[in-house]
Amino acid sequence: MSNTYFQFKEFIVHQNKAALKVCTDACCLGALIAPKAAQAQNILDLGCGTGLLSLMLAQFNQAIITGIDIHQPSVEQATQNFSLSKWSNRLQALQADVNNYTGAVKFDWIITNPPFFENVLRSQTTEEQLAKHLEADGWQVWIDAIARNLLSTGKVALLIPFTATEKVRAAFEKAAFYTEEVIYLYHQANRPAFRSILTFNRISSNFEAPQHFIIKEPDQQYTTAFQDTMRAFYLHL
Repeated sequence: MSNTYFQFKEFIVHQNKAALKVCTDACCLGALIAPKAAQAQNILDLGCGTGLLSLMLAQFNQAIITGIDIHQPSVEQATQNFSLSKWSNRLQALQADVNNYTGAVKFDWIITNPPFFENVLRSQTTEEQLAKHLEADGWQVWIDAIARNLLSTGKVALLIPFTATEKVRAAFEKAAFYTEEVIYLYHQANRPAFRSILTFNRISSNFEAPQHFIIKEPDQQYTTAFQDTMRAFYLHL
C-alpha cells in the first residue's frame, strides 16, 4: 500500500482522499515553474488535486494562490494540506468545474496538470476517470478556462503527455496564445520522452527550441539536473 502522505522539505502532502497521488512528473512541473512565477501576485491551480503545485509555488513567492477541483474529496485534501503549511493564509481550495469557473480576479500565472490519457483505456474508478481523462473537446474546455481567467500579460504552464504536444500547441496558438517554452521529460536518456511541460503567454513568442529534462541516469540514480531542480523540495536531496 502506498503512503498516505508525501513529506517535502517545507511542507507535507496528505493524499489518501485525492483522486491522483503525488507523482514525479507533477513535481517536475512545480519545481521547474516555481522560480519563474516568483514575482506572481495571483496564481490559479486548475485541477489542484492534493494542492501539490500550489504548495510548491507558494514556497517561492508571496502570491495569493487559488486551487480549484471538481472532486470534493480532493478539495478537502488540498484544504487540509494548505492549512498545515506555513502559507495557509494565502492558499485556498475551492470545488469548481473548469467548464464555468471564473475567478474574482484575473491571474498572472495559471498552472495545471490537466486530465489526459485521451482515447486510451479508461481508469477503473470514477475519481480516476475524472482526474485522468479528457473527452473529445476537453482540451478546448481547459483553454477556454485559461483564456477567461488569465491576465493579458499572464502566463500559463501545463503538463501533458508528450504525444499530445503538437496538438495542444496548435490549439493554444489558435486561441491567440504564443508558445514560450517547451520542456520534454524523460525517465532516462535512452528512453523516449513521456511528458511535456508547455508555457504560453498572450504577448509574443520567445520560443526557440525544446529543452530536454532527464530524470534518471541508466544506473537509476537521479541526474544532476534533476537533483539541482528538486533540491529545494525533496527531503533527501
